[in-house]
Amino acid sequence: MVIPKGTALDGISQWELAGVFSHANSLCRAALFGASPLALAMRVLPQGLLDQLGLVLIAPDDVLLKPSLLVALKATMADRAQA
Repeated sequence: MVIPKGTALDGISQWELAGVFSHANSLCRAALFGASPLALAMRVLPQGLLDQLGLVLIAPDDVLLKPSLLVALKATMADRAQA
């Protein structure tokens, strides 16, 4: 679980949430015959909508669904701010 239930989202940016959603929805699911929800969404939704939401498909081996994902996203955001 990336963000434990009941956690306030006040300190989490829209970009970080999009990263969490991208990881969660890039996880392949047996119920979807091995596809991920985001991969299926990319087939039917306009790419512009996914871009506006900040959603990107994460490679299966790179999907991370642990609190360390949020730490990594915050570090990436800090690096971008310094650049």
